[in-house]
Amino acid sequence: MTNFEMFKEWGNTLDQNLDSSRALSVGILNPDGDILYSNRSFRDIFDVRKDGIDLVSNMVSPSFSQFKAEGGGQKLIFDGIITISDGLASINSYSGRVYSGGNQFLIVAELNSDELREINCNLGRLNREVTDLQRKLIKEKSNLESTLDQLKETQQMLIHSEKMNALGHLVAGVAHEVNNPISFIKSNLQTLGESFRNLQNAFVEAEDLFEQIGADMIVGIKEQYDVDFIFDDTPSLIQGSLDGLERVKKIVENLRVFSRLDESEFKETDLEENIRASVDIAQHELSERRINVEYSINDIPDLNTYISELNQVFLNMIINAAQAIGSDGTIRIRAFEEGGNAVIEIEDDGEGIYESNLEKIFNPFFTTRDVGDGTGLGLSIASKIIEDKHGGRIEVESTPGEGSVFRILIPRNKTNDENERSR
Repeated sequence: MTNFEMFKEWGNTLDQNLDSSRALSVGILNPDGDILYSNRSFRDIFDVRKDGIDLVSNMVSPSFSQFKAEGGGQKLIFDGIITISDGLASINSYSGRVYSGGNQFLIVAELNSDELREINCNLGRLNREVTDLQRKLIKEKSNLESTLDQLKETQQMLIHSEKMNALGHLVAGVAHEVNNPISFIKSNLQTLGESFRNLQNAFVEAEDLFEQIGADMIVGIKEQYDVDFIFDDTPSLIQGSLDGLERVKKIVENLRVFSRLDESEFKETDLEENIRASVDIAQHELSERRINVEYSINDIPDLNTYISELNQVFLNMIINAAQAIGSDGTIRIRAFEEGGNAVIEIEDDGEGIYESNLEKIFNPFFTTRDVGDGTGLGLSIASKIIEDKHGGRIEVESTPGEGSVFRILIPRNKTNDENERSR
C-alpha cells in the first residue's frame, strides 16, 4: 500500500485531528490573502474570529507579499521562523513552512518542542523564584510583625518608665514638703500637751488653795467654763491629733518606700517592707471596697531587685485583685523561699478568670473590665518587669467564681551582671 493510499484510508480521522490541533497550524490562502481553509490553531494565531480584520497583515516577518513574490509553481518557498503580530501588544513566533502551488499558498506553522521545553523550564524556574520570594516576604512580614510588637512593648515600657519616674519625683517632692509641716505640727502638739498638763496641774493646785480658804468662787468658775469637761476631753483631742499625724507620717514614709527614687539600681531589698508599703498605697481602694488583707510572710531574706519597678508590680497585682473581688472580700499575700526562688503569692476570692482568657491576660491592652475601668497594661507591664528585669516569671491559677492566685517567682541567685546582659 502506498503512502497516498494509507493516508486516504485514514483521511477522515486525520482531517478531524488536524482541524482541532492546537500544535500544528495549517491554512490555505489565495493570492488576495483570503483564507480558503484553516484549522483551529491557525484561526487562533490569526484571530480569524474577529470580523473585518486583514489577516495577512498579521504576518510581519516574512510578510505575505514576500510569499507572493516567491510564488509560482509547486514548491517550498519558505522554511524558517514566521512572526505573527496583532499590531498591539501580542507578538509570537513559530517554526513554519510556506508552499506555493495551483495559485494557492499552503502555510504550515508549528510550536517548537525544544522551545516549549525551554519555556517550561524557564516558567518552572520563575515559579520557584516567585515561591522563594513569597516565602521570604512571609518571613520578612513575620519578622516585621515581631519587630512591631517589640517596638510597641518597648514604647509601653518607656511610657511606663517615664510615668514612674515623674511619679517618683512627685512623690519624693510631696513627701519632703509634707514632712516639714508634720514635724512642726507634731512638735507643737507635744508642747501643747505638756503645757496643758502644766496648766491642769496649776488649776488643781489653785482649786485646792481656794478650798482651804473656804472660797466658793472656784465652783462657779468651773461650771461657767466647763473646766472639768475641758480637762477630760483635751488630752484625748491632742492624742487623736498625734495619732493622725503618725498615720500621715506613715503614709508619707510608704510613698517614699514605694517610689524608691534613690534606689533605682539593682540592690538588696526588704520584700516584706515593700509589700506592706504597696498595700498601704492601695489602702484607699481597699477600704472603699471593704477588702481585708492577710499576710503570711515567713522571714524571707533580702533579695536583689529593681525595687521601684517591683513595687509597681505589687501595686498592680493588689489593685487587680481588689477589682476582681469587687467588694467585701479578702486578699491573702504570702512570701516564702522555694527551689532557689523568692515566691510572692497574691490570692483573691474574686470572680476568677475563664480558661479562654488565661493566655491573654498578659497581652498589652487586654482587659475584661468596662471601658474606662482599666487600660489592660497593668499585668502586661508586671510581666515585662518580672521576666525582663528580674529573670523570673508569673504563674496564674484561677477558678471562675472562686478566685485567682498570681504567683511571682524571682531567682535568688540573679546577679546585676546577668541583668545587664539580659536588658
